[in-house]
Amino acid sequence: MLTATQPLSPAYAELTRLFEQRIAIIEGPKGTMVQARQLSESDFRGRCFCGHPHDLTGDNDILCLTQPHLIEEFQRAFIEAGADLVSTNTFNGTRISQSDYQTESYVADINRAAAQICTRAARWGEAQFGRRIFVAGALGPTNRTLSLSPDVNRPDFRAVTFDQLVAAYYEQARALVEAAPRFFWSKHFRHPQRQGGAVRQSRIFSTNCPRACR
Repeated sequence: MLTATQPLSPAYAELTRLFEQRIAIIEGPKGTMVQARQLSESDFRGRCFCGHPHDLTGDNDILCLTQPHLIEEFQRAFIEAGADLVSTNTFNGTRISQSDYQTESYVADINRAAAQICTRAARWGEAQFGRRIFVAGALGPTNRTLSLSPDVNRPDFRAVTFDQLVAAYYEQARALVEAAPRFFWSKHFRHPQRQGGAVRQSRIFSTNCPRACR
């Protein structure tokens, strides 16, 4: 929560006015739009990852690098349908989630590209429809849990630590804010510690910007 000593950003003030005036409309799910296209492995790889040693099918975030026009098309569609707020295609944009595809070293590139794509779509929507479009940097819950052990024989084991989550969200938030999202949006968190790690790192880079949690 913002305190009286922290300056309010223009985005915070504009969002507050919007919420006071009417119900704001947020985008829909991009994952199902990707699935509907039935992309092949070569589509996910694009030209950037032809020789990558691991399959990339299912890594929707990597499409920010290999199929940026497709991600922008989805975001424009949401804006055209009336969305006031669109978020970056970075639900799995941490090195924890990207480790499943051996693409941890591309996390910063993915997040910067995602923010740039989303911003382009928002500026297009503003010019096309004459209304304010907000850009949110999306932070997802990762594919690891802090509350349960993945090994039934080792109930005390955890696949990830809180400190590792914090470091991963720091890296993601830093790359996103370089492309200036208007605020951070943490999505689909079911564990308070994971949510806390994301909020903690987004506050480092955005102490005067809104943060939404779902």
